[in-house]
Amino acid sequence: MQIRQRIACFAPRSARSAFSLIEVTIAVGIAGFVLVALVGLLAVGLDASRRAGEDTTVAGLAETVVSRLQEVAFDDLPSSDSIEFKLDGTLADNPSDGFFRCDIVTAPHSASVLAESLRREDLGVRVRMTFYWPPDNPKPKEIFETTIARY
Repeated sequence: MQIRQRIACFAPRSARSAFSLIEVTIAVGIAGFVLVALVGLLAVGLDASRRAGEDTTVAGLAETVVSRLQEVAFDDLPSSDSIEFKLDGTLADNPSDGFFRCDIVTAPHSASVLAESLRREDLGVRVRMTFYWPPDNPKPKEIFETTIARY
């Protein structure tokens, strides 16, 4: 009797306890489909992260431009200018070193409530900053507008 029990423990499993070839094929197909979907989402996520980083950098550059314009005497504000920045956000010494280009256009802000109430149009300047990257790209990627007031 003991010999039969020992032989039974070494006997092959029944066909019911194993996976069939079709079950394994379906499982591998589902796993492959899920992996392809995850890789696709990874690419989208990385692209969104890159764009968010660029947008954050450009917003910081816009703050830098406004700060520079506020340092200039109000009557000496340029009507237009172009500034190039390196990838790290510092000013580019040479145009070839620039990664971002900012075209600045200023105009009197005659539509301001303060200017209308005082009948003066020289109290504010509208500033439009158009950012391009790479600098030779003809299509703008970000546009910021703000007002600088005389004080």
